[in-house]
Amino acid sequence: MQSYMSLARREKSTGRHDLLRVIAPKNEKLKIKFINGTSRSTAQKGSAIFSLSLRLYNEPEELVEAVKLTLQTFESCEFVISDSLHRYNYLWQRDMTPENAYSAAIQEGDNWIAWFCSLQGLSSLDIKIIRWDYWLQHPLFEEQQTIVENIYAKNQAFAFSIQESIELYLSRYAKSSPSFEITKARQASIALVKEEVAVLLIQAKLDYAFEVFIEQRNPGLQYFYRQILWKKFPALLQPALIKVTL
Repeated sequence: MQSYMSLARREKSTGRHDLLRVIAPKNEKLKIKFINGTSRSTAQKGSAIFSLSLRLYNEPEELVEAVKLTLQTFESCEFVISDSLHRYNYLWQRDMTPENAYSAAIQEGDNWIAWFCSLQGLSSLDIKIIRWDYWLQHPLFEEQQTIVENIYAKNQAFAFSIQESIELYLSRYAKSSPSFEITKARQASIALVKEEVAVLLIQAKLDYAFEVFIEQRNPGLQYFYRQILWKKFPALLQPALIKVTL
């Protein structure tokens, strides 16, 4: 198992969330649904990235099966964790300084990788893990970030899709955690989505044919992919969703 950005620290994870429970109840089989109608034979000739959430902790056997299924389906696959991306959330959710928010996000990423690498059934697999800093340090990042800023400023529908989804998210968040600064939360959340879009552009330029999900892309990313990216790169970053076999 390999990592592009440090596997040094291996503290025990204390996560409590379970997103796979909804998608893969026990004794159910998984399948990959190609949203654009791609065939399995085509997928076997393409490279993929699997976007993994730091919140996937409970029911680890389903995550292991999802990883195995992905490796069997595509010619190659790299697994991406968005650890340092979460620094934007910690700015307002934990009222941290930018430096402390970044450190906390990296620590959480270290913990998650330690937990992930310890899962039974993964040690014999050739798994490449890409941490979010890999994209931030990529030579293409600043250029793509500028492109996204320009699109956000000029494309009202794109900007609205991001802003609307953030308002919905913040309204839900406020019901359970009402004490946070709304302006700071909006600004940080918009910056987070813009950074995700910039990374999506890098991934397209690196010719990844598929992106595998356990959750759907957020509305801002979905709009950007469908209305902008897909029109320019229809054969790249095609969405593939892991679901339960009916």
